[in-house]
Amino acid sequence: MGEKSESRSLSSQISRLFVYGSPVANLVLFAFTFYVLSMHHGKIDQLQTIMKKTRFGNDLKFERSQAQTDAQVLLRYARSEDGASSQTKSVVDEHLAGIIEWQLKSLRAHCLDNEKICIQGPKGSVGMRGVSGKTGPSGRKGEKGDVGVRGEKGDRGPKGTSIDPPLITKSPADFVASEGDTAVFECAATGNPRPTIRWRRLGDSSLPTSRTTISYTNALTITNLQQDDSGSYVCEASTVFGMTQAYATLAVNVPVSFINTFPDTVFVSLGQTVRLDCVASGYPTPIVTWSRADELPKSSTTLNNGSLVIHNLTKPDIGQYVCTARNDEGTKTRSVTLKDDSIQTPSAKNKVIIHTNAALNCRYCSHHGYSIAWTRIGGTLPYLRAKTTSCSLIITNITLQDSGKYACIARSKSGTALTHEVPLNVIAPARINSTFPSIVAVQSGGSVALKCEGVGPPTPTVYWTRDSFHINSNETGMLYIERANQHTIGTYHCHAVNSLAHDVKQVEIVMGQLQFVLRPPSIKIRNEKESFMINCTATVAPELPLPSTNWKWKHDTCGLVVWDEHSVKSVFTNGSLLIEQPTRLDSGVYNCSSQFDGQNITASVQVKINYKRDTSWMLVSDKCRGFRQSTYDSSVFYAVSSSTTWEKSKEYDCPSGYHWACTGEGKNIFKGDVRTGHYTYLNQCGWNGYNFDGDGRHHFRFRDSATTNAYKHAGHNDEYPVYFSSSTSQFAGIVCIKD
Repeated sequence: MGEKSESRSLSSQISRLFVYGSPVANLVLFAFTFYVLSMHHGKIDQLQTIMKKTRFGNDLKFERSQAQTDAQVLLRYARSEDGASSQTKSVVDEHLAGIIEWQLKSLRAHCLDNEKICIQGPKGSVGMRGVSGKTGPSGRKGEKGDVGVRGEKGDRGPKGTSIDPPLITKSPADFVASEGDTAVFECAATGNPRPTIRWRRLGDSSLPTSRTTISYTNALTITNLQQDDSGSYVCEASTVFGMTQAYATLAVNVPVSFINTFPDTVFVSLGQTVRLDCVASGYPTPIVTWSRADELPKSSTTLNNGSLVIHNLTKPDIGQYVCTARNDEGTKTRSVTLKDDSIQTPSAKNKVIIHTNAALNCRYCSHHGYSIAWTRIGGTLPYLRAKTTSCSLIITNITLQDSGKYACIARSKSGTALTHEVPLNVIAPARINSTFPSIVAVQSGGSVALKCEGVGPPTPTVYWTRDSFHINSNETGMLYIERANQHTIGTYHCHAVNSLAHDVKQVEIVMGQLQFVLRPPSIKIRNEKESFMINCTATVAPELPLPSTNWKWKHDTCGLVVWDEHSVKSVFTNGSLLIEQPTRLDSGVYNCSSQFDGQNITASVQVKINYKRDTSWMLVSDKCRGFRQSTYDSSVFYAVSSSTTWEKSKEYDCPSGYHWACTGEGKNIFKGDVRTGHYTYLNQCGWNGYNFDGDGRHHFRFRDSATTNAYKHAGHNDEYPVYFSSSTSQFAGIVCIKD
């Protein structure tokens, strides 16, 4: 009964301390009690009871010296427990409580040491935030994790836009208009990014800004068109990925106008050569023709510059002549009348026109019994051109050198002499006596100086114009252009004017360097009896027509001249050639040529006349039907003649689709290098050697064989060259080449 009471007393004391102490203190006390009670087997049940009421941790350590002291006290208590009195036990309990309290204080001090580890107590109130400490070193990189599972394929995104270089989808079209009209050029382009469209004039020419607009659709509009607007225009579409261009040509037609003026009446002398000039401008270049009520004199020639020349003038040639100039914009005419004035009587001022005949009359003609003689004061009478009559001095074909004073001397039988002076002033139509070129090229910013001189007499007035407007120039007739640009180039005219005539010479000033181009069509195919015209246009850069002068045409067949500029053909002033009612003989090569500032330029055109072919001359009874293909050249065929006599002047027709070969073509084809070993026609197609139907055939002729005597031998290897013979016998046929 006493043991249980004591146990309860000690248990109560210890439990009270455990309950009201801190968790750390509870653990320390429990450890200490465990140490003591482990030596007192009777207290183990109480220890288990305390454990149920107490929370503690592991790994607590105590100072060894203090633990030993506490153990000795309790050991003494344990040894005396059985025989001790209640009073003694009370004292022990008190002592034990003191020890525990002292240990608690020591434990508090012990836990304040940073090197010791204590069980966490109850959470206190939040204190003030302390100063941040230094960042600690980075930890070691962890190992790479495993590859994750591939996700599902996502939905297809929207289609993107591609990057495309610029491409012109709508090119501007060529435009032909009249002066004053409006021209519109359209241009469209695609690309990514969207291209920028810009317009310019070819040759770095500026657009006529005051008359030019560009719409939001990039269409170029030029209003109130002028002749200077003619040229090539460029549409440029560009992005950062490049640029592309499209071209269009603007042609502004200009009505016909006459540049030179000529008198209504021209006095002429029979037998002389008369030249009538008619110079017209406009675009397209006007075609100038001459006509009269009757047909033109057979001795007349129309020059390419519009002049009419009449040689050896006769009485029927006297009359009115009409100059007609026409182009697409209209037609204009001028007329001039030729009057016979074989002998002119000097006017009051004794003026006589050059190249005419003049009669100088003596005032003493009426003096009876006086003889008249003529002399020239300070000179001699014109040799072979001066003759005298009973009263007059007649001078034919007067020249400027004939001007001067003449005297008639009337002598009586008694020796009295009377003298009459007659002045003669020869005048001439104004004429430009300058040799400046018809086209002058100048670099941008460069200068041009041209001198224009006029001769008479009377001395003509000389001046320059451009587009019918006078240009300031000095009295010497000089034209100066400084700092040339697109606004200063163009067509200029020099004028020389006196009382008899108005002469004009044109010069074209262009930018850049001259490049001569002659443009005929490459080939013309026409039907027989169908008249046609061949145009041959000469230009210089930039696309400037050359003056229509010195045009010459020549027609040749197989290199042989059929006719040339001396033949009677219709050649117009703009270089066009008219072929009327053509026949097979008009087939061939036509050569046009012109001269420009001393340079010759030529070009050729092949003309083919379709006609009804006559092959009735052919023999068609051999196995090849008289038309064997060459084994050496598949384009060559041999057409066999039923007659073995060659008619040199005859035109032999090849079958349709073939033409009669020229000697030059045969020489180019048959070189003589052995390839086939086959004969031309020997023992071919049922022939017996050279014979067929009992006739021997050796010579296949060419179209120009009448001149060259060339032939292809029927008995030699197919590849052998041509031979030559003038014989008309042993005719085998002709050589044809596929068109």
